[in-house]
Amino acid sequence: METFNHDLAKILEQQVGTAEKKLERIGNIIYHYGEERFGVNARRSNKATPAPDKSRRQQEIERLVRERRQLRKQWKEASDADREGLMLLQGDIKFRLATLRRAENLRKLRKKKEHTRTRFYKNPFKFVKDLFAKEKSGTLKTPKRELEEHLGKVHHDAKRHKQLVIPYDIPPIQPPEFHLEMGPPKWKEVENTVQQARSASAPGPNGVPYKLYKNAPDVLRYLWRLMKVVWQKGIMAKSWRSKQQRRTRDIHVTFLDLANAFGSVPHNLLWDSFNFFHVEMSESLLRRPATVLHNS
Repeated sequence: METFNHDLAKILEQQVGTAEKKLERIGNIIYHYGEERFGVNARRSNKATPAPDKSRRQQEIERLVRERRQLRKQWKEASDADREGLMLLQGDIKFRLATLRRAENLRKLRKKKEHTRTRFYKNPFKFVKDLFAKEKSGTLKTPKRELEEHLGKVHHDAKRHKQLVIPYDIPPIQPPEFHLEMGPPKWKEVENTVQQARSASAPGPNGVPYKLYKNAPDVLRYLWRLMKVVWQKGIMAKSWRSKQQRRTRDIHVTFLDLANAFGSVPHNLLWDSFNFFHVEMSESLLRRPATVLHNS
């Protein structure tokens, strides 16, 4: 793996172009080099696995069900003298079936608990996410005029021009001693983040998994240098933006409105509070909220 690390880092270092172009090509370069050197794993076939053989308990349950069905048919055709004996046989079969099915249900419940426990230990984040209800989709039947009136009523701030002051009984807050670090990520931060990530985590937009960066520190350092450049220039690779795909629905509504997120709190009070607690905020994010409606 050490040879792979050095060879791949050397190939990446030989690339020419801007940092944005290099970030767009890094995923394809890593994939093709890995494919050429190690090959590609064959995809799993979609053939259904054969069902496991039934246990002796399950086979006995099926046999008793068939016998009970035959006894019921015989009971309908039997005379009154014979029906009493058939009912005794049916009672014995019913008792035996209840015992076997109770044991089988306990086995299934125990197996289900073991399967659930394994899923939780394997990927707790996905397990918790699956517990919540799925997103709902549908058709928006609200008239355009009614929708505009609702948006105007919700987003309107009647007290936005009212001058507000902080109460006198609140003591002043001293400015923070250490300001928030807004510079590009440091090498140690990137290295620690990659090492703490699970190898089974979903890969990034370029499809390269964390496992490669964990075992190829030179490649990770090369990626970190490119990230520093684009961070300082304030740009983002096109391949990263292209991965933001919308889900296909009858109608897709996205509300991006920071003003409504605060409810009925006056905006001036928010800014006075931010300044009072020395919180650096971009006022344009709240002064010019945007509501976007997409129809798909």
